[in-house]
Amino acid sequence: MNDVLYPYVEVPVADLHLDLKNSRTGVAMTEHEASSLLWEEAERTICALGEHISKHGLNTADPLYVIPRDDGEYTVVEGNRRLLALRSLTRPDSVIGAASMAREAFPAYRRTAAQVPSTAWCFVFPDRYQADMWIDLKHTGPGRGEGTAQWTPKAKYNRKIRRGDPREFGPEMWAWLRSTYRHDKEMHNLCVEAEHKQYTYMHRVAQKESFRSTFRLSMTDTGLICEYSTDAVRPAMKRLLTDISNHTIDPRSRGSLDEINGYVADTLAPLIVNQGELFPVGGPDPTASKRHHHELSDKDETTKTDEPVVPDGSFSEDADSGQQEDLGPVPPNGPTDNGVAERLFPNLDFDQFSARVNSLGKQAQKISINANAEVCGVLCRVVVDLACTEFLARHNETVNEDKVWKRVVASLKVLDPDVTNSRKCQHPDLHEAWKASDKGSQGLAIQQMNDFVHSILACNAPSEVRRLNVLFTPVLLAMERNLRQAP
Repeated sequence: MNDVLYPYVEVPVADLHLDLKNSRTGVAMTEHEASSLLWEEAERTICALGEHISKHGLNTADPLYVIPRDDGEYTVVEGNRRLLALRSLTRPDSVIGAASMAREAFPAYRRTAAQVPSTAWCFVFPDRYQADMWIDLKHTGPGRGEGTAQWTPKAKYNRKIRRGDPREFGPEMWAWLRSTYRHDKEMHNLCVEAEHKQYTYMHRVAQKESFRSTFRLSMTDTGLICEYSTDAVRPAMKRLLTDISNHTIDPRSRGSLDEINGYVADTLAPLIVNQGELFPVGGPDPTASKRHHHELSDKDETTKTDEPVVPDGSFSEDADSGQQEDLGPVPPNGPTDNGVAERLFPNLDFDQFSARVNSLGKQAQKISINANAEVCGVLCRVVVDLACTEFLARHNETVNEDKVWKRVVASLKVLDPDVTNSRKCQHPDLHEAWKASDKGSQGLAIQQMNDFVHSILACNAPSEVRRLNVLFTPVLLAMERNLRQAP
């Protein structure tokens, strides 16, 4: 049993030296050669380390491992990338070899760094042999559990949700299945087995419009909801879990959009029982998951409105009369428990926009989301798109591609140049809208709005409209304030 307590000391970076026997690079004759080899092997990750250190400092919970040298200084046997990043931050001109990316990046990191660490906390081992066991524990995998276990995709997603990132259909589908069928032993066991075998494949399936519309699924701030009863979808869900578990469906056999759509339409959809029966407004199926009960009172999307519509698609004069009761009933359950408005664009005046946007925006504010989810979804997309187009034009900004998400993202960057950075962005609501809109961050909000307009298959729930309302109302309010302040 090793009960040695190794010294934990703070060492000047200037007293630390690269390991000439680094396992990453092989044996080097000099530190200059060791540095060149390390840049060649890991330039991209060293740059990433340097950027992170410049912003947050060194991770004191993960000290360097060092062994003493004859001259009283230390050789770093664990943490050579960090040491090279520290040296490059201290002296950006010290970057050598073919590390062109690093030569460009580190001067910028140094300029923006709050403080470049001049010392590093280290565990001092008497020799390389005694350090090796602990180094192996860090770098050779989890073993039987003694080493560091890499997070699973499920663990990574759970951490993202804890930090407030947008929910995703695949992981939320697993959570819904576990919650909904927690008292059904057969389904519970199937879910555990399928999740273990192909956790990430569920996202490939569940994010598809055909799957969401077939099962009447929508996303809320607390997770997925399904408008069918638990019993109605059980046969189809059982087949899905069985096929995932058996690899009857996987990225190779059902990987493309057409293949997944075909599987949903031909295999799963016919297994839904009593497909015409959805939860009534009066309350959900008592077997449904309790965590969704507060969402299910607004599920009846078949509610009709007496809203008069003229043939060209614009609203009749009655629509602008201000009599909200003619434009759809006030939701019977009042506002939702998370305070989301039941009408589009609350608190917006639209007085800074053109007559077209002003008219559409004010008409949209009169319509009940619960009673007219599809109409509200279409109006949300139209108003957001037109407002962004006008806003960019007023600021002499142009977007080369005719894509809604590009206009939204461009508008957000005008409102706040740091909108992509959660730490620097001054408006958290705008950052959330950016995450939900930018294709590069896999934002799905714009695609959802597009589905309201272009999809002939989508069946959209009021909760989806409310989510869009929460995301984009702050954007329009920010635009309005910006335009009001303009000279």
